[in-house]
Amino acid sequence: MGGWLLMRFLGKLDPAKTGELYKRVADEINTTFAIESTEELSFEEAMTPAIIEKYNAKMTVEKYILNPNKG
Repeated sequence: MGGWLLMRFLGKLDPAKTGELYKRVADEINTTFAIESTEELSFEEAMTPAIIEKYNAKMTVEKYILNPNKG
């Protein structure tokens, strides 16, 4: 389900069901919804030429997460 449809879908549910879905995501954030990544990057790291070359290669097995809170 695309992100633009999600809010419309959640808006049609009663608050109890919406709460159940939020709880499920929170409970399974490190299992079902976990993301395995090659590297977690800060904004500064993501803008260095060597790193840009790595993530711009768009390889299937490599995923980079941009973490705005990483120093």
